[in-house]
Amino acid sequence: MTIDRTKFIGGSDAAAILGVSPWKTPHGLWLEKIGREEKRDDDPARERILRRGKRMEPVAIDMLAEEYGIEVTARSTEAEPIYYTDGAYDFLRAQIDFEWRVSQEIADVYDLDPALVGTVQNGEIKTVHPFAAGKYGEEGTDEVPVEYSAQAMHGMSVTGRQVTLVAVLVGADRLLLYFVKRDDALCNQIKHAEIRFWQENVRSLIAPDPVNMDDIKAMFLKPNGKPVEVTSTVLDQLRDLKAVRASIAQMKKDEEALEFAICANVCKAWGTDPETPPADNALLTLNGAQVGTWKRQRGTHLDQKALKEAAPEIVQKFTKEHQFRVLRIAKEA
Repeated sequence: MTIDRTKFIGGSDAAAILGVSPWKTPHGLWLEKIGREEKRDDDPARERILRRGKRMEPVAIDMLAEEYGIEVTARSTEAEPIYYTDGAYDFLRAQIDFEWRVSQEIADVYDLDPALVGTVQNGEIKTVHPFAAGKYGEEGTDEVPVEYSAQAMHGMSVTGRQVTLVAVLVGADRLLLYFVKRDDALCNQIKHAEIRFWQENVRSLIAPDPVNMDDIKAMFLKPNGKPVEVTSTVLDQLRDLKAVRASIAQMKKDEEALEFAICANVCKAWGTDPETPPADNALLTLNGAQVGTWKRQRGTHLDQKALKEAAPEIVQKFTKEHQFRVLRIAKEA
């Protein structure tokens, strides 16, 4: 079942609208919603992570029942997703990964409102690599990353429920439970921000303010523009940028000079006898303690020149034009 996400605001959009998403800005989300997002090459690594997460969701839900005795009443699947729509605003929707019934035992152990016993509440599944598990706090609390807290509040706002169980599968066999409780004031704040974004930006086709250079590049990529009279403050910023760039260039030269001096010292110590080639790795030591290495590594690259000569039609087929802007500073500035 294919869902057209340009038609509504979902839980994963909440963090972007609030400006707390690590993946997307309000402007980036706006481009998606109005259908102007430029087609980008897929990131194979990210795609693998997303697919693996989807495959592990049923496993995590099974573990909820087996390890914690939680009664799962419904599961969202690709064929039959669990979707809810806000009673007043049809563009506010929430997909819930699973639904579960609050038991007396769970309420006692995790300090939930006794009045919730017997009720059905929202559930979200998150998968995380063991190395990244540190972004979650103490198990049993509501200490989840802010972007997931925003998603949970959005879901509870749409469904009217009081708690979201965030089940976090660490690696393949460790399941942690977190409980995000409804905060009416925060739910209202998120809802108002979403309504404003939808009505003032999406429906009106007015871009939200940019928050980083990627936003600005997306906004002004194609127009040629016109002369802009700047203020003295902007002139100072141009001069500061010029100085920073000069410092970076000088630091790059210093880096290359230092690398050359160090590696030349290594080569001198090795000697140049072709009958005794040096080892693959150089261990740099001082008084027997290792202070650095100079290792030989292997890599691959695409020989574009050879490819053009051997298969020009393939190169032409897969060559894509892209546009970009470069900020240059006049010498007299």
